[in-house]
Amino acid sequence: MNYLQIVNRIRRRVGEDQTGDLATLLGLASPAASSDLVIAELVNRVYHEVEILREWWWLEKETRIRLFPAYSTGTVANTAGSTTVTGTTTTWVTSGILPGDYFKLIGKQEYYEIQTVASNTSLVLTSSIVDANTTATYQIVRPRYSFPTKYRRVRTITRPRDAIILAPLSSDELEDRRQRRGSLIYVQDPSHYTAFGVDEAGNRILWFDPCPKTAQDVLVKYIRKADDLVEDSDIPLIPSEYQEILVDGVLRQYYKHQLDDASRTALASQDFEFWLRQMLQEQEAFDSPFLQLQVDQSTRANILAGVMWDRLDEATLHVIRAQL
Repeated sequence: MNYLQIVNRIRRRVGEDQTGDLATLLGLASPAASSDLVIAELVNRVYHEVEILREWWWLEKETRIRLFPAYSTGTVANTAGSTTVTGTTTTWVTSGILPGDYFKLIGKQEYYEIQTVASNTSLVLTSSIVDANTTATYQIVRPRYSFPTKYRRVRTITRPRDAIILAPLSSDELEDRRQRRGSLIYVQDPSHYTAFGVDEAGNRILWFDPCPKTAQDVLVKYIRKADDLVEDSDIPLIPSEYQEILVDGVLRQYYKHQLDDASRTALASQDFEFWLRQMLQEQEAFDSPFLQLQVDQSTRANILAGVMWDRLDEATLHVIRAQL
């Protein structure tokens, strides 16, 4: 079902088209508001309630990232205390060198982040090089990659050419590795990664360690975030055979909070619970035995306490308590 079909199905189940009844539901909007907007908010609340309960198979996606090889063509020169590096027989623009890549003089420990790639033969660094250099050899590497997608968590990163699964590192663990080896960057086939922060465009950042020496692909599997349903033609990520859970999720809220009808609330809750159980059963076919509900400790405590803005009422808690 698309969004419009979901809304129409809710209306048919409720048996009324008046804005007021839906608009005052849960105090989400004033009675004068468009009923479509109110229903949209309710549908999206239920949609995201279901989304956060598990790392569902229908949220998993994969993409490939091409890792940039270390670049060292030509030689470089700089004056003492300058941030400008001049190349000889270098092709920095043509070869795809970017701001945010890292520059290092061979035989030195320091890495310098590149601020600007002015031309094939001119770079500007974010910090100055203390000593003057002429016809020096160098290396430019790219450990950091923008990941332009909304995601909750990177699940796995694999090197397809040898089926090696990279190990995740926290930012603190990455910093500890740097301290122990005495260098910001180490060049070799990557064995670890860190997901942290966002860039200027709002993209998430992946940092690979060691930094790749040769061009290669990595396969990233991740759990994406579901967008709100906005347009009539928008289709939820929930598989079509389970989308009735959105209808029952809205109805259980309506019957409970607007009509104060315990009997109909119980029926709608049972239907919601049924669809949730069906999805949990199918999820087991996708999960390894050790994978359980993936939530942080704070969210886990809130779930158990039942305090997440009425997201997780008794019908939902009844289904997921056994998973915690």
